[in-house]
Amino acid sequence: MIRHLLRVFFAAAPLAAGGSALLAAGCALDAERPRIEEGPLEDLRRATNAYASFRYRAELTDGKQTVPIELAWRAPDRGFLRYGSTYAVALVPGEARYLTRQGTAVIRVDEELARLRERYGDLPTGEPPEIVFGLGGWEALLFGRGLRATLGYGRLGARLGWLAELRGFTAEGNVYRREAVEIELREDGFIGRAKAGNRIELACTSVEVGTELPDSAFELPAGEGVPEMPEAAKEDLVRSLDDAYHRWALETDPGAATVGRLVRVDLARRYEPEKMVGLLRESLAKSIATWKEENPGKPELFREKLEIDRGKALGSVTIMEKEIQDEFERRLDRYFRGMSPLPSARHMAEVAERWKAAVLREVEIQIRKPFERAFDEAPRD
Repeated sequence: MIRHLLRVFFAAAPLAAGGSALLAAGCALDAERPRIEEGPLEDLRRATNAYASFRYRAELTDGKQTVPIELAWRAPDRGFLRYGSTYAVALVPGEARYLTRQGTAVIRVDEELARLRERYGDLPTGEPPEIVFGLGGWEALLFGRGLRATLGYGRLGARLGWLAELRGFTAEGNVYRREAVEIELREDGFIGRAKAGNRIELACTSVEVGTELPDSAFELPAGEGVPEMPEAAKEDLVRSLDDAYHRWALETDPGAATVGRLVRVDLARRYEPEKMVGLLRESLAKSIATWKEENPGKPELFREKLEIDRGKALGSVTIMEKEIQDEFERRLDRYFRGMSPLPSARHMAEVAERWKAAVLREVEIQIRKPFERAFDEAPRD
């Protein structure tokens, strides 16, 4: 069963470092979304989605240190996030630019998306993603692990993502509470004040809505002497885009055809079955040649040897299949955790069953059957 199937996952970052994914969470299928009731949050969602620009500044403190936060937006395709002095993200047409403690990076989002569409045969992924913001991770605040500030591409449910997250809070006027977390919303939809327990507090310092924001407002702060981000860190950023593409495809059409194509392509890319089968055939040919040289004129023993080798090889496939299932289960769990709101348990269970069946089928087609053919086609005398 999918891990953490019934719990909402909040990815939190340390207070001093901040956190953001290249792609923010999307929304679940219309049929699986909780019903959105009319009310103050829905009114704010519609109003804030129509903002042509805004710049929000706040300060976050844990009682020991204070970190400035800045969010900025200009229609139709510029966004900016600054979290402290060592973390910033700028989204400009076609690119995502990063400044982190690890260094700087530029991800060509348009090129990466084009590669993903080509790789998966241009699966339907719904409406084009838009820039969305988040300032959440409230459960993580309860454990003192900091506040999540996010900027990325996702479904435009709410450009100010906390307006969707707060639907699960108890409202008293413009104050929203959940356990030890308290959020006070301003009339313009921005967070005026947030508090978690007795230590962590967020306070808005300024908001500008509808003002003219120059291109310079969406440039990364100068980081003199900051190196380029290591390749492994860049790959993590690109992987978040790959994860988002999977999410969008599963949200748009979670049927057997979509699940099957995602699993088929991913298994081939991750495990390279053709290469595995090629190595098996090469190893088998060498093993046969060596055995015949050392045991001439013993066809019955040779056939017995082939059956033993065949059993070992197919046994290794069975072990591998379990490992592949575990990995693909973790992948699907990751895709679910990125959806906001989280789909129903019933929906996730149904998709998980299709996903598991697709993995079994692709292991059979791409690995087990080719392994069997390698032995079937081996000479028997």
